[in-house]
Amino acid sequence: MTLIDTHCHLQASVFTPDREAVFARARLAGVQGFLCCGTEPQDWEAVSQLSRDQPGVVPAYGVHPWYIPENPESALQALEQRLTNEPRAWVGEIGLDRTFGPPLARQEAVFEPQLAIAQRFRRPVSLHCRRTWDRLLLYLKRWPVPAVLHSFSGSKAVAEQLLDRGDCWFSFSGALTQGRNARLPALLKFLPRSNVLIETDAPDLTPWPVWRETPGTRNEPAYLIYTARQVAEIWDLPLDETAKQLTKNAQALGWTRKTEVG
Repeated sequence: MTLIDTHCHLQASVFTPDREAVFARARLAGVQGFLCCGTEPQDWEAVSQLSRDQPGVVPAYGVHPWYIPENPESALQALEQRLTNEPRAWVGEIGLDRTFGPPLARQEAVFEPQLAIAQRFRRPVSLHCRRTWDRLLLYLKRWPVPAVLHSFSGSKAVAEQLLDRGDCWFSFSGALTQGRNARLPALLKFLPRSNVLIETDAPDLTPWPVWRETPGTRNEPAYLIYTARQVAEIWDLPLDETAKQLTKNAQALGWTRKTEVG
């Protein structure tokens, strides 16, 4: 059985003491692919180094809406340089957030140029969105790039609009395992199975079965299996068949493809 963690932050300092062991545990659990997402220019080199050192790591570079730098233009230029030098790299984690971070107008002023860069370099994007679906849909219509909705939590109506747009995938995190919110399982049932992905968002969003046993446990890719099991239960499929579908979906995004500037 093979799984792909389509959104994680393994460059985070919390993994420094045991990062090699984290990768070893992940591979023992069947996790063979990792989209390692940067959040600001300061962590991009660590992401790049992981992609060189660890098999299966695909890098993503982006300015997260919480971490917009004083000089965004410099960050955007650095992003273009990263994509020029690294043909496998995605753009992410980028997005919009009304619940936290700087004013929305400032977020949008950095978000839209990153979408434009992704389109020019023909790269998929990993998207963060909280209570800004109206604005996100507007920008995705303007910049039609392949997009993964990280830890998707939108409504069925939003999902329908994204599906109509095409080239959108919906990634479910450990939040799906919590069991207190019937909306996420209902969304998963509604979505075409070919558009579903899974992720850890490690070190955050630890699956409930792990957290329940040891509150405060740091999330890591080895725990992706809990989300995969939950998807299998909701889909009413065997786990191995579920894993094959999820991996096929990730591969449809050109997981290891090389892309060139258009």
